[in-house]
Amino acid sequence: MAGTVIGAGSGLDEAELGSRGLTVGTRVFGMRGPSDSRGVAAEVIAISADDLAPIPGETAEEDLPRWAGLALVGLTAIAVVQDTARIAEHETVLIHGGTGGVGQPLIPMALEAGASQVLATGRAANAERIQELGATPIPYDTSDWGEEVQRLTDGRGVDVVLDTHYHSTFLPSLDQLADGGRIVALPSLADLSPALERGIEARVPSIVPGRDRLDRLAQGIRSGRYPLEVSEVPPLAQIAEAHRRLEEGHTRGKLVLDVRA
Repeated sequence: MAGTVIGAGSGLDEAELGSRGLTVGTRVFGMRGPSDSRGVAAEVIAISADDLAPIPGETAEEDLPRWAGLALVGLTAIAVVQDTARIAEHETVLIHGGTGGVGQPLIPMALEAGASQVLATGRAANAERIQELGATPIPYDTSDWGEEVQRLTDGRGVDVVLDTHYHSTFLPSLDQLADGGRIVALPSLADLSPALERGIEARVPSIVPGRDRLDRLAQGIRSGRYPLEVSEVPPLAQIAEAHRRLEEGHTRGKLVLDVRA
């Protein structure tokens, strides 16, 4: 979410709010911790100060949707690259869904972690965007992505697969891993047993909230390192349709609801 601080609970005084940069009137972004299921699709919400960070003051009003979409995808990407996949220097990484909401920050973060080559699947129409983010595009709708991975890695395969799709890509991806490779499936209910039975390291990431990570994302947006794309900003009344579009699995960038519309 992104919004403006309108008040604080009794447990926070003005001095503490000031020390956090969260005084009344401050524009902020963030997300609820994974254990808090209340959501943020409302005009007014109560949320922990620990789950918020200030939006830089020079941010234009029309850029707020990008900040509203940043925390969830950004914190997920950090958890995937830093905590779960533990990408190291000179590794080759395959990302399924390179132009999706999480896929877009995954590419620059994998490169920051030291990956020597990042391959990313996506529709042919989105190949240019994948290149802009720093990865080699593999158009799954006009080519056999598995054959392309083998060609681009000279038959070796990749060290790490980051699978934002899972349902149609998890099993085939196991055959694209180099010896000792590992795979991260993003859906929290992913069945990892096919990989584990083959002795392949497989994990599901857990989002770690926190101000330090939110500040890292803010710095990345300001510097241009994490150029997150917001493709649609429907009004709150269209929330059901927005979820249906997400379930189709072909949305580009982030969908952000505007509760003011």
